[in-house]
Amino acid sequence: MAIDVQNALSDLPNLGTGLVTVTQSLSSAKNNVYSIKFSADLGDVPLLEEVSGNVNSTIVEATKGLPTGKSVQLIIQNNISTGLFKLTDKPSNVKNSLILLNFYISHRNLHSF
Repeated sequence: MAIDVQNALSDLPNLGTGLVTVTQSLSSAKNNVYSIKFSADLGDVPLLEEVSGNVNSTIVEATKGLPTGKSVQLIIQNNISTGLFKLTDKPSNVKNSLILLNFYISHRNLHSF
């Protein structure tokens, strides 16, 4: 189950693969306790929220994140780039991520009403 939570978080457009790790520290018939660790490159990540109303959850921040200053994330037209850019990335890596972000924006605009 922890891997399912990790995969769901990794699928979020502002995270991406390798930036979050989820482990399960307790599992019982009534309770599941997960530890979610975000990459230091993300800095201070906002506290997660359970919004479906189907889960009784308590969410606490164990350690406040501090940005390393080694990576950046782009926001274009209120859309967040997938993953992070290291300040030392090759231009081709940045270009590919921008192409994906542009595709996402175009695709979303086509399906807006």
